[in-house]
Amino acid sequence: GGEPGVYQIRVGPIPVPAADEAQADVTARIENPAEIWVRRYELSAEGALHHTRLDIGRAGLDFTIPVFASSTGITEEAFDFPAGSVVPLGPRQQFLVAYHFVNVDDVPYDGELTVTLRTVPIQPGIAQAGLWMIQNKFVDVPPNSEVSLDTACTFPDGLRILTMMPHT
Repeated sequence: GGEPGVYQIRVGPIPVPAADEAQADVTARIENPAEIWVRRYELSAEGALHHTRLDIGRAGLDFTIPVFASSTGITEEAFDFPAGSVVPLGPRQQFLVAYHFVNVDDVPYDGELTVTLRTVPIQPGIAQAGLWMIQNKFVDVPPNSEVSLDTACTFPDGLRILTMMPHT
């Protein structure tokens, strides 16, 4: 990876029925011929996007690694990694794009997503950000009930958390 570059993933149109929602996982690939280092992630959405997440993986996998996620209820968002840190992506990187659009109106619409990845040249001295996913798929809260949970997660000394992603 030499010069800075821009790669985009577009998903849509996504039909969102009136008074309903559209939620799915779709695969997408960027056409980077070699490894790239992503310094900035941007999201643009048309329609009422509840949230989205970009994972490294394929539809149907039981485990994927999230790399970028949006805040809840946004149409535009950007995240810059701190100076000197990047997220590395492999050649012709494949992604799983998870999205959830909502529609409270009585008229259907088509939603769309555009994810833009801005890269920097590969060079010595830049820290490659690692990705951790922590989740509990076995949470069961019956209707009209209360549940409490105590848990702990110990991180290694020197670990810097750059961002935390919402649910999807």
